[in-house]
Amino acid sequence: MNFAKTHINKSGEITELQRIDKYELPLVAIKETLANAIVHRDYSISGVDIKFAIFDDRIEITSLGFLPKTLDIKDIKMGRSGIRNRLIVKVFKEIRLIEEWGTGIKRINQI
Repeated sequence: MNFAKTHINKSGEITELQRIDKYELPLVAIKETLANAIVHRDYSISGVDIKFAIFDDRIEITSLGFLPKTLDIKDIKMGRSGIRNRLIVKVFKEIRLIEEWGTGIKRINQI
């Protein structure tokens, strides 16, 4: 998130006595996407890291692994989820980086 905050354009607005920064892209959507990339990555594929790239017109987050055979893109958009890395999911839920299963993509699309 520090990388994103450093490299994404932001503007500032002064309200009464404080400045409020507004980022060009919603940080909550970036956080959710990064959490999904970590939680759903196929760690059996070695030698390749999760990639996070910021361009002038987009952000690309690449995390290796195919969709589970029980899911397709339409299912994911509807809120259906499959858990690939149960321990990571448990830790992320305990430290409140994720709230519940199957809500991330829907939340990102609503922002």
